[in-house]
Amino acid sequence: SMAVLVVGTLVDEPFTFESLVKALAVKMGRSAVIIFGLGMLGAGFTSAVTAPLASAITARDLFSDPGNKQWKKGAKWFSMVWMIVLLTGMGFGYAGIKPVPVIILAHAFNGLILPLVTLFLFYIINDPSIMGKENLNSPVSNVLMFLINTIAWLLGAWQLLTVALRLLNIHTESPSDLILWVLLFSVILNGIISGKIL
Repeated sequence: SMAVLVVGTLVDEPFTFESLVKALAVKMGRSAVIIFGLGMLGAGFTSAVTAPLASAITARDLFSDPGNKQWKKGAKWFSMVWMIVLLTGMGFGYAGIKPVPVIILAHAFNGLILPLVTLFLFYIINDPSIMGKENLNSPVSNVLMFLINTIAWLLGAWQLLTVALRLLNIHTESPSDLILWVLLFSVILNGIISGKIL
């Protein structure tokens, strides 16, 4: 990803894979274009293999009892899930459908994963039944974690909100209002958890 971004600085026209290939061809010759093509093929192939497998593992963890033989690797339900995911991706590809808005929204939701994890972490490291009374966070650490978690929620919620507005084609004249709402949401959410801790 870093290499693609660095090479992308050579592109004067709108950034596309075609313009990137032209820049590579001019600077490094035909062999660079072939290597770039092989790299893109490898990236696509690993994603095409990883996503169905990850979906099958997730489905097994969500819907299966431990030791259920139908959810073991290569068994009926496990194989069915990854085949459905793989065929769905191939179907989108053959139909020429580009679900870019869905992909953008999924990346925006990914921005909330870190704050969500830190929220659970905040709760767990202050639970004496899990950590033991001698290992609990100090009040100073809790205040610092509260601030860090609020910032993480602010950034994640802001990212999700801006993407949602872009997808819904809503233009706002005053982004400061949105920032205040997101900040309020972040503080309230952290306050609920903190109230149980402090």
